[in-house]
Amino acid sequence: MRQVGLYTEWEICTGCNACQIACKDAHDLPLGVNLLKVRCRETRENGQITVRFQPETCRQCRNAPCARACLAGALFFRADGTVGYRRELCSGCGSCRSACPFGQIYPARPQSGIYRCDGCYERRKRGEEPVCVLACPVNCLRFGARDEREEACP
Repeated sequence: MRQVGLYTEWEICTGCNACQIACKDAHDLPLGVNLLKVRCRETRENGQITVRFQPETCRQCRNAPCARACLAGALFFRADGTVGYRRELCSGCGSCRSACPFGQIYPARPQSGIYRCDGCYERRKRGEEPVCVLACPVNCLRFGARDEREEACP
């Protein structure tokens, strides 16, 4: 099976945050934790300021540094190439958070563990799309085969 992951066509993102809100709601995340964040990027081109929005989440890296850094075996590679998480094995050491080059792993407090995007794995097992993809009114988010993705990651 080819590796899968989330990718964005950020050029058409309107910054509405529907994906971010849907993700937070579906996963019942605490205040301050967002597994998907819509970032605002400003650039100046020919004297004009351009504002672009870019949804950011776990990139499900092929050779995920977070999974390699997890000595407890709590992070692992699934058959589809996404990174899975077993909370019961997590020691809460933070090695995965330090290893993630994109800052997409968050500590779960007050309990031990982490929060990270799993591409809505349980939904995908049922043949459903991730909630962020469904929530996007302009269809700038897609979940698909790795070779279709636009973003680079390790």
